[in-house]
Amino acid sequence: MDETVVQPTQNSTNPRSVLLQIFSLLIVVILFVLALNYFNLLPISKFFTFLPHKPYINNTGYRLPQPKQSLSPEDASKILTDSLVKILNSSMLPASTFYLKQDNVMKETFQASWSAQQKQFSTNITVSSQNKNITNSYLSFLDNTDASLSATTVKDTVSPYFILNPKGTWKCTAIYGSIYCENFWQEADGSKRGIGAQSIDSKQKVIFFCEYQKESSLYSWQSCTNTFANTGL
Repeated sequence: MDETVVQPTQNSTNPRSVLLQIFSLLIVVILFVLALNYFNLLPISKFFTFLPHKPYINNTGYRLPQPKQSLSPEDASKILTDSLVKILNSSMLPASTFYLKQDNVMKETFQASWSAQQKQFSTNITVSSQNKNITNSYLSFLDNTDASLSATTVKDTVSPYFILNPKGTWKCTAIYGSIYCENFWQEADGSKRGIGAQSIDSKQKVIFFCEYQKESSLYSWQSCTNTFANTGL
């Protein structure tokens, strides 16, 4: 009786071919996941923020607001410096650097201070992180002078500190037991500005400047102080 010897068959599958198939399948899966993420069907961009995707839309069809980019103090410092040279007399500008503090909650709001000509200057500004410009600002400093404040004399008290050309009318009124004087106007570009002075006592005066751009929440104001915000001086 003849015996048939059955030889074991060898696996004809190429290991390299198997790896190639696995790798190709993996690429397809990754591309598929990225496509789902792009169309926000599988929003993994919430965890991997570097991945591109379309803006998120809520159930009502409105685009959800994207998070604001925080403005760095370095950027705000440069923006403020560029702004001050267009407002103050050169002798009133910071000699080198100035103190700058960013608000912990309102990241677009900054406080700055510096000394010049034996005077202490301070300013509060709101900077647009999108347009890189100051949307509103208030600057003030103390001045020691014996000059009384009135609509005819306040210009001589205030003007030497600024390089501005006020286009409004100088007006003064009594407020909280002091004299408040102001010149408030609107520039051709739509921005609103004001400069003025307020007496503290017979010698000390607060000299101030304010500015509101159209993007500012204070743009409707008609004065540098909230007392006359709606009516103007």
